[in-house]
Amino acid sequence: MRVPRGLRPALTRRVVALGTLAALLASCNEPPAPPARPGVVLEIDGIVVEEHELEPLLDYIRQSGDRIGRAAAVRAVLDRHVLPLRVAQREFAAQRAELAERATAFRRSVEASGNADPQLRSKGAILGGEPSGGLIGRSAMELAQAAWCFVEENLGQVSPVIEVPRGFCVMSVADYQPGLERSGDLVDAYQVPFYTHDKRAFSAWWDERKRALAGKLTWVNPEYADALPTWLR
Repeated sequence: MRVPRGLRPALTRRVVALGTLAALLASCNEPPAPPARPGVVLEIDGIVVEEHELEPLLDYIRQSGDRIGRAAAVRAVLDRHVLPLRVAQREFAAQRAELAERATAFRRSVEASGNADPQLRSKGAILGGEPSGGLIGRSAMELAQAAWCFVEENLGQVSPVIEVPRGFCVMSVADYQPGLERSGDLVDAYQVPFYTHDKRAFSAWWDERKRALAGKLTWVNPEYADALPTWLR
């Protein structure tokens, strides 16, 4: 049907108005976007995790030869390092502060005596130093430990104090055997631990805390929504 020319402007305005109204109604049905929080990954139980906390270990994973996607890498860093570390820092603050002082003082004493693998092993023996028991791969270590140990230039050297979820450690590498691919590299490492818990006790504590934290995720950056550990979903 042909619309008379004189009615066309009014009809056009009505169509535009109806289109605008439809768009507004559609937007009302969409969930509101979370407010922008630049640099923030998530907030859980009052703990705000920021992107800079993930970046060093994400760089390590990218360079390690592991063929995993970004979401899987972020999930690993959150689950294995950042979240247990941040919760432990809050719950064991006084104990960790004391351990950090002891680890720093020990590191200085090793530096003063030569700052190399033999000195760390000698001085660390009386403090419960732990040899790796031969060549081991990346998965046998904490992410932050592996990020230092699997750098060939660190062979024979002593690490700075490394903070991990269980506390702190000082490490050295006596042997580095490159694999056919970087993911297959092996090292003979030594660590002097300054930990709040042994492995089994810390694992039990973290399992309990995960159950308590599972319902306390209050904000997540949409860019990281697909990278959350499974216990947070």
